[in-house]
Amino acid sequence: MFSKYAQIAEHLQQLDGNKVTLSFSDIERLLGASLPKSARRSRKWWCNDVSHVQAKYGWLTSGWHVKDVDFEGETVSFIRRRDASACLMLRPIDEFKTSALQRLSQFYGVRFVRGVKAKLQTAHGVVEKNFDFGSEDGQIVCKVMYLTEKGNPAARFQGITVNAMLLEKALAKERLLVFGGDKIVPLLWLESAYACLVDNVKLVYIGEKVEVLN
Repeated sequence: MFSKYAQIAEHLQQLDGNKVTLSFSDIERLLGASLPKSARRSRKWWCNDVSHVQAKYGWLTSGWHVKDVDFEGETVSFIRRRDASACLMLRPIDEFKTSALQRLSQFYGVRFVRGVKAKLQTAHGVVEKNFDFGSEDGQIVCKVMYLTEKGNPAARFQGITVNAMLLEKALAKERLLVFGGDKIVPLLWLESAYACLVDNVKLVYIGEKVEVLN
């Protein structure tokens, strides 16, 4: 079977060494076509899975694996298969954070980055705290929660409340508690008595689109 992704295989086979990083633009030049939108936002597209034609006829057939994808920088790192022990699949929370960073940047029209520091007003004075990510100027800060569809939703209300109360203390213009996975849990939390304990924190759900829930 001929596949346009064979151009990736041919390129990788000609390389020396065991590691290489290519930009999405590099790959598009090899393909002679644009990457699909899913390649720019989903780690699943880059899975080392023979059921995916891009993997089967692209890097896997040439003896390479995808090690990491940087959606913000638009690069993908490959390693030769003998180094496969270094090729780790992202956990759902890691994949979600990578996607959320890009989509929040688009939604708010400002660049979001990881590990943003913000000042917190506490009973003992002002302290600094690292947040999952936020705007470069620190005016928007985020905590991220990825919820599976297992277990009693109410059992996760305490964790949501703790994160929301932490965000409430941040000296920032906007404070976002960002959710992925099970949408029903944050919706039920908003109807619970816990929600009354927190003010000035937005609950944001990222699924097919970015939604502010409150």
